[in-house]
This record gives sequence, structure tokens and C-alpha cells, in this order.
Amino acid sequence: MTNRMGNFQALLLCMSCVVLLAGILGCSKSQKDSSKKKNGSYGDEKNERLKGFAETQRKAAEQGDAEAMFLLGVMYYESKGVQQDYNKAYIWYRKAADKGNVAAMNNLGVLYINGKGVSQDFHKAASWFRKAAEKGNAAAMFNMGYMYGDGLGVPRDY
Repeated sequence: MTNRMGNFQALLLCMSCVVLLAGILGCSKSQKDSSKKKNGSYGDEKNERLKGFAETQRKAAEQGDAEAMFLLGVMYYESKGVQQDYNKAYIWYRKAADKGNVAAMNNLGVLYINGKGVSQDFHKAASWFRKAAEKGNAAAMFNMGYMYGDGLGVPRDY
């Protein structure tokens, strides 16, 4: 059950992160075609752009920008432009959440439910989902419903 749940939560996080990063880092098909390497790989150029973006976000985050903190958390979670590091994802999500970023609150819940970067703790997951849901985050509302449906960190309640 936990593995199925973890996969589902990871899918939700991935979907939101992909949309966000695609908008920030995406380029048109013609740009991709013109930059295509002889071996058919776009990886080097894309990775360099992601590294540059990560550095830009780090600078903004260090100056207190909550959205940049959240994006760095996403990048560490997804290994986009930085080495994957769930502990650093937690640190940046927590800083962003402490500044009121509701997406970071939801993602902290995902870390706790999956035990990535933190010890698995359904009560803490539910607490973060609840905080984000109370501020109107739809993904967190869905996640709280899941927690209640399976009785994870909260009493089972259909």
C-alpha cells in the first residue's frame, strides 16, 4: 500500500514540477532541432541551461525569495540542473513554506509521506497537507482526502 501511495504522490509532484519547469526552460521544436547534436542528444545544452537556472534561483533564494526557494526544492527533488538530494529539497521546501509558499507546504507533505529526505511520518505529512489545503492548494486538498481515505496520519474518514 505504501509503495502504491508513494508512486501516486511522486506522480502528482512530478506533474506539477514538469509543467512549471517546462514553462521556464522550454524551447520551441525549431530551437531543439537547430541545437540537436550529431548523436541526437539535447542533454548537454539542456543540462547547462538547468544549471544556470539553478544558480539564478539559488541567488534569489538566498536573498529571501520564497518562489526561488520552492523552485530549488523542486530541482533538488527532480535532479534538474543539480545533483538529486532529498535533504536539500526538504531544506528549500521548508524555507519556502516558512515564508508562506503553499506549494512548498504540499511538497513537504509528499516528502514525509514517502520518507524522502526525512523519516517517513504520516502525521507530519497530514499536517503539511492540511496547512496547504487550508490556504487553498488543490493538490493538498486532494492529498488530505487520500490521507483520510486510507487513515494515514489521521483517523480514517470517508
